[in-house]
Amino acid sequence: MTLQSPKVVSAAIGLAAIFVALGTKPLLLSTVNSDIKNNRGDGAVTAQSPAQNPPPPIILPVITSPPGAAAVEQRAEGTRPGTVLVESFDGLGAGFEGPQGTANLRNPSDNSLAVGKNHVFQIVNTRMAVFTKKGKQFKTTGKALYGPVPTNTIFKGFGGACESTNNGDAVVRYDQLADRWLVVMPIFRRGPVRPDQPPPPDPGMIPLTVPEVSRLLAAVLARPSPPGHADHWSGWT
Repeated sequence: MTLQSPKVVSAAIGLAAIFVALGTKPLLLSTVNSDIKNNRGDGAVTAQSPAQNPPPPIILPVITSPPGAAAVEQRAEGTRPGTVLVESFDGLGAGFEGPQGTANLRNPSDNSLAVGKNHVFQIVNTRMAVFTKKGKQFKTTGKALYGPVPTNTIFKGFGGACESTNNGDAVVRYDQLADRWLVVMPIFRRGPVRPDQPPPPDPGMIPLTVPEVSRLLAAVLARPSPPGHADHWSGWT
């Protein structure tokens, strides 16, 4: 059997799905190269058995090291001195007390820390704090200037889920080129539908009965049904 129109494919797929639901083994509809199969150039759709058209085998990619990787790979401890510890101070955690009081933090701590020109910004779970950094503005490093406060404090006035929900696992970064802070706070729940939110896409699926699929196929093919065709499909309910 040869189907002349590509529009038949979607209807035929629905028909094959119905066959599966009814326990009947369907044929596999696939587009074939007409130059190899039947010397035609119209890209016809033909019916083939799944055994005649097996899926191609999955070939895993070969993972290799880039050129020159062996020359820079370090396999032994270096001879140069380690990094010098410049500053160390107690940040957010057990026993911490800042200008806004204390905070009860949980494990795991989910720490995130960034260093700017004059400040150290730390987030632990659902709390944040800002500390001094020794330099032009402050004489010492590690003095608490602000915090601990809920992380969503910085989103006050913006509206939306970030203002109304205080979640953990937030991340802070310092953009040294623009001299600004970046805070990303995930929201682990579905928010309400916004007025500017686009509608969900139309799945475009229409439930069809077997007789309806038969009628659509006959209409697309635009050819008369074979003898006994109507009687055959009338038994499918």
